[in-house]
Amino acid sequence: MKISAKWNLLFIWLVVGLSVSFEAPPSHARSSPKVLAVVSHNALPYEQALEGFEQHLAQSAIRPKLEIVRIGGDGIQARKEIERAAQEDFALILTLGSIAATAAAESGTQVPVVAGLVLNSDEQRGNRNIHWVFLDIPFEVQFHWLTRILPNARNIGIMYDPEKVGQKIESAIPLARQYGLTLYPQRIERPSDIPEALSFLSRRVDALLGIPDQNIYTSQTTQHILLFSLRNRIPFIGLSEAWVRAGAFYSLDCDYRDIGLQCAELAEEILTKGNNPKRAKPSFPRKVFYILNLKTASHMRITIPDEIIQGAHKVFR
Repeated sequence: MKISAKWNLLFIWLVVGLSVSFEAPPSHARSSPKVLAVVSHNALPYEQALEGFEQHLAQSAIRPKLEIVRIGGDGIQARKEIERAAQEDFALILTLGSIAATAAAESGTQVPVVAGLVLNSDEQRGNRNIHWVFLDIPFEVQFHWLTRILPNARNIGIMYDPEKVGQKIESAIPLARQYGLTLYPQRIERPSDIPEALSFLSRRVDALLGIPDQNIYTSQTTQHILLFSLRNRIPFIGLSEAWVRAGAFYSLDCDYRDIGLQCAELAEEILTKGNNPKRAKPSFPRKVFYILNLKTASHMRITIPDEIIQGAHKVFR
């Protein structure tokens, strides 16, 4: 009986030991998914978006291993990094900026991609494996703020590339009417078309609305467009804070850190629920604010209500 009791005790210890040894490892001990971040440029908006992305995922349950590659505007390097992601078993790719996003779209990669800080939603099509977070500020938002900041402006000029945003402009014309605005769209197929378009608009419009287009709004055309605006006292609605600093009347801009958060939320959903191209609907900025140039307003003899000035994210005086 004593021997039997001894063996029974030994058996119990063996069972307990085996159950402990085969117990699943704690969640923090499991391998984390790998995420590759390909950053197009070394500029503040990219760093702010990357910060928002990192902070959100660091606090998530999955806590992926994030590798960051800054390509400095090199599209060839971007393509190589996208191809490496598939070879090294990355679970997801984050691209920040149009250069990295274009490389991902053209590569046809099967690794799920979240593409943030992409300038123009009409330029990116075809790859359903990419979840887009665009920088485009919808026309509804643009028209809403235009009627508040420039309530007396009714005729609005807009220059556009018909190959890139022609369809978007066509849909904007009836939308503008809902806000009491009339659009005067001018087709720009090459930069040399800009002077003639501005001459036509100078006799017809109360304001000029800029939209993202790297072929129209370049470092070479910036001065010409701003001088036209100041000389003719036609407010130019710029594309960013830099334009307002240079003399644009105002611009809308977005919270780049929140863009990073949007990207992280998409990444977390893909990493936890799996990639589903049917869910890959484009996203746009959630947080939009405006920046004013009061010196330009004074030159154009435009009075801005105090509540509009106080509500601005930044004011140049």
